[in-house]
Amino acid sequence: CQGGLMTVATQRLENGNALLVTMMMLIALALLGMSSLDSVMQDQQSSGFHARRSMAFHAAEAGVSIAQAELQGGATPALIATAIGDTGIYPHGQPTYGPDPNATEPVKDLGATAASGMNLRIDGGGPKYQVQYWRFQVQGNAPGGTISRIEVAAGVLKGN
Repeated sequence: CQGGLMTVATQRLENGNALLVTMMMLIALALLGMSSLDSVMQDQQSSGFHARRSMAFHAAEAGVSIAQAELQGGATPALIATAIGDTGIYPHGQPTYGPDPNATEPVKDLGATAASGMNLRIDGGGPKYQVQYWRFQVQGNAPGGTISRIEVAAGVLKGN
């Protein structure tokens, strides 16, 4: 190197090193990008599974709520398979609920028990009350095949 000028051989060596370093950095960035993309895709799958599981659970809860409302109205509860929600909200299929197909008796009368001390008069001569118990076994289904099962015992207060 004389007078601040570099020789042609030195310039060629430096140009090759710069290209090699640049290529290594691009490969490292590409690997980092691929790793991040894989992580995002796994997170999306996980959140999709969770959303379907929640949808099936909420559908089963809706079935239990309907059965309890029938009980409160004085009717014998009946679980009928029903789709819930608006088709506009669920374009890939609506969640459904119905009786649990694995249960021998999805709706079962568990009997009545006297509610001691529950009468209207202090001397004990008033009407007496009972608590009628029922068991519901409900299955909720989400589009895509996710299933949730709930078993609930509920009671309703009745006068004699």
